[in-house]
Order: sequence, then structure tokens, then C-alpha cells
Amino acid sequence: MRALRLLATAAEAERIRLKRSAQTLARSVVFWAGAAVFGVALLVMLHVAAYQYLLPAWGPAMAALLVAAGDLLLAVVLFLVGRPGRDPVAEEALALRRASLAEATENPFHGIVPWRSVARSSVAQRVAECAIRTALRR
Repeated sequence: MRALRLLATAAEAERIRLKRSAQTLARSVVFWAGAAVFGVALLVMLHVAAYQYLLPAWGPAMAALLVAAGDLLLAVVLFLVGRPGRDPVAEEALALRRASLAEATENPFHGIVPWRSVARSSVAQRVAECAIRTALRR
């Protein structure tokens, strides 16, 4: 009975924790949305200011084209910077998953039959190496 009460208490504590986390996240999302609105307003005002600055020297059409060219340049730079690169940790995790699945499907009684437990050391060694590499990167 004590174990059931402890499990119930743990479940209730987890429910409260998740509810509070969801409320905190919802509040943060509202503030982020407000910040995004003001960020867009700032961008519009910067465009108007740049257009007004270029207008006397270049005229209305050329000033608009120069602002658009600046936007295009920034878009290209942001696109190039935002391209996904190679992630060695994800590649190691994928290789580890493939090796683990291959070894697990090779023998469904892996670890139960004593003479096959030696082969498990290669997966355990890979898991340990992956964990150590990840810890050292942080």
C-alpha cells in the first residue's frame, strides 16, 4: 500500500510540475509574440528611414530599389548562414542506433544466452564512447 501511495504522490507531483511548466511556456509565448510585433514595427520604421534618407539624392524609384537591394542582400546572407551544417553528434547517434538495431535483430535472445553476452560489449563500448564524447564537447 505504501508503494501505491508513493506512486500516487509522484504522479500528482508530476502533474503539478507539467501544469506549471505549461503555464510558464504559455506566458513566454505571449511575450515573444509581443516582441515579434515590435520587431516588425522596428523593421518597417528602419525601411522608411532608409527610404527617406536616400530619397533626396536618388529619387523615389531608385531609393526604393536600393532599400529592396539591401533587403535582398540581407536575405541572402541570412539564408547562407542559416543552412544546416554537418552535425557529428547526430551522425554518431545515428550510427550507434543502426549498430544497436542490427545487433539486436541479429539475435533476439541477446543477453539471455550466456555465450552471446560477450558480443554485447561492442555496443556497450560504443554507447560509452558516445557518452564520453558528448560530455567532453560540453
